[in-house]
Amino acid sequence: MNLKYIIEICIGIDIAIIGIAYPIIIDKISNIGNRYDSNYLSEVFEQEFPQRAYGRILPFRSRKVTTFEWLLFFTIASFAFLIAGAEPLFWKNSIWMQNSAKLLTLTLTFFLVISFIIWLDKIALYNGKPARLLKYLIAKYQSISKESRYKENLINSLNEIAYFAVEKEDIHLQEELSKFYTEEFIKIRHNHNSSEALEYPFYFYDVTRKLIKKLLRKEVSELDRLTSPAVSNWWLLGQDFQEIPISEKTYDSMWGNIYQISDNAKFIKEHWSTAHQYYRFQLGRKTGKYNIDIRDYENKEEIEIRESEQIRFLEFHYALGGLLLYRQNNNGLKRILNFTQSQPPDYYLLPNSMYDIFYWFAYFKEGYVNRVTPTDFKYPFPDIDNLGLSRQITFWICQYVCLLFIRQFFLQPYYTFHQFTEQPRLPNKVLELLKWKDALDYFKFCLNKILENKDLLDLLGYNLSDAILEDIEGFEPELRIRIEEQIQQNRTNAPLSDNKISQFLASSATMIDDAFNQYSLIINKDDFANDEPVMRFGLNGGSILFRKEGFTEGDIPHLNYDSIFAQQIIYDQINRYIPNSFLGARTRRYLIDRENFEDAFKRLKYDKEKHLIVGFGFFDNGLVEIPDFFEDMIRLTSPVFSNVLFVLPKTDLPRINHPDLKADEIKELRLEPIIPDRNVYASVIDLNLDENSELRQRWNTNENQNPAESVQLTIAFIAEIIWRQNRDVVQLNITSPLREQGIKNDLSDIVPFKTIEND
Repeated sequence: MNLKYIIEICIGIDIAIIGIAYPIIIDKISNIGNRYDSNYLSEVFEQEFPQRAYGRILPFRSRKVTTFEWLLFFTIASFAFLIAGAEPLFWKNSIWMQNSAKLLTLTLTFFLVISFIIWLDKIALYNGKPARLLKYLIAKYQSISKESRYKENLINSLNEIAYFAVEKEDIHLQEELSKFYTEEFIKIRHNHNSSEALEYPFYFYDVTRKLIKKLLRKEVSELDRLTSPAVSNWWLLGQDFQEIPISEKTYDSMWGNIYQISDNAKFIKEHWSTAHQYYRFQLGRKTGKYNIDIRDYENKEEIEIRESEQIRFLEFHYALGGLLLYRQNNNGLKRILNFTQSQPPDYYLLPNSMYDIFYWFAYFKEGYVNRVTPTDFKYPFPDIDNLGLSRQITFWICQYVCLLFIRQFFLQPYYTFHQFTEQPRLPNKVLELLKWKDALDYFKFCLNKILENKDLLDLLGYNLSDAILEDIEGFEPELRIRIEEQIQQNRTNAPLSDNKISQFLASSATMIDDAFNQYSLIINKDDFANDEPVMRFGLNGGSILFRKEGFTEGDIPHLNYDSIFAQQIIYDQINRYIPNSFLGARTRRYLIDRENFEDAFKRLKYDKEKHLIVGFGFFDNGLVEIPDFFEDMIRLTSPVFSNVLFVLPKTDLPRINHPDLKADEIKELRLEPIIPDRNVYASVIDLNLDENSELRQRWNTNENQNPAESVQLTIAFIAEIIWRQNRDVVQLNITSPLREQGIKNDLSDIVPFKTIEND
């Protein structure tokens, strides 16, 4: 086998590739993507055969070795066998082994040439006509099902070609790309669960934003097949009739698009047209399926979800109106305020009644969307990017709502039920009524600002005659009166909440029981009241008036409505009169210096087995040394005493009895037991009801609160604190330079317990 000339040809080809073609091709590769200002197209090319790299980064190289380079290295390395001319180590008689070095070079050269041809084709593809490259990249992207870095690079490369197509106004590229993006958006929506909000991959949000950006940079911004779906948000909202919820991420992306086109009336109209159709066909009202048995709608949850979706969508477009007003895009406002696709006209994104006007004004007035998200965070306006100007966004949106209020006076009624300027129906809940009432002053302020904008009103054709101005000026005062009357009526007639009453009873029971339990360690276990002379002290519960809205639903929440009265009873009765009974029961009192305090106990002949120390409001940080027997002290709080000790025999501790209330009192006050073993009762009575008129009359002398707008809270009980008539209760006070307490006692004045017992 004679391979002499073939080998020479192979070597010549290899040298030509290495010396001439390779440097030129490397230069071409480095320019891939430059035409499209692409950062991703070169990354896509790196995954093509034979440009794909394998292995690790070799020393003295900045990147991995490509497939073509590996073939090149092996081909060059095969020359060493030709140069060496060594004999085969085995099978020496075989013609194949005798020519193995030449065959190896021939084989490697063959694969090198094939890969070189493929390489040239790929380079020509990436540097060639955009239309051919576009079809190739689209086919590649659609052939990959799983998400990967390579697929992401492909779509980003397609996005960059799209920007190129807009900039160069290449109609063929635009048509191909428009078809591709439309199919991809539809595919994503088709594969998505329609019950969940849809979030598109980031690069689809990014392409709509940058297409608009490229369009606006052109000297003449004319829409085409590629930019029109981006400007109108047609891709993001969906081209089908699937009722898929819009995600917050999609809303944010759409607002970013609106932000860019807010100065262009034509582009704003494109979006408004798409949004108008979307609301009409995909956010239509859900038909209720009423069930007589349960007296409610079977699909109530679906109806509520749809209503929340409608509110979110309308909220977005009211903010859009505020943005146009802020940007002084009066032509844009004129287009959206007159846009309709039916006759008689329907304005799905605009208010139909005065109720809608004041609902949305109160909605935006506080500067928070749904009382959670600040409006300026959710809908940023150009050049309003600091907290000092944050209320400006609310101001412009509210002005837009006031403009819509004026618009109501110029709408043409087509049906008898079209009463565009009549007073609105009022909300049912007091809380909503209060929001409306609080918003009226700001509404008047914003309305006056709009009335001063004569240029805008003239452009919109709102010629304000004296009659219309009179109606406008008289609308707010009349509405204010109606709201105040409705609030009064609702509060008076609102039923009490069973849940709040139950919470009041439960909280009161827990707190009163805990208050008595804290004195359990100083209660005598022996029932001596019937066996010997005693001294009695009494305490009891009470009743108060409390604002009714604290116990109704849909009104201003009242903090601690369920516990504030129990706290008052505990403070004024239990924690006051039980400690006070010690003061009434004391038999001796001594005022002692701090340094003599321990000696005073020794003089008393205190025995912790027989005696007990009770400290009311006592703090021992002023004592020189803390006696050991203080560890057994019963420490209690008191609103009456501060730093007072009582020392007494354990047999002289008081008892607390809880006699039951009279039956007629329980009946009259509608009491129910909340702590049966202590005979503690409670009730909540609506004084506005006719059946409670007698109770209401008793409170008519109360100048601070109207009984008809109140409830009567009652926590009723009787507690007797019983002391032995024959007792020995010693009160010890510590001298203080800050308070006059009388004449200080000497230690010799102290009479021990034992002496008293012997007497």
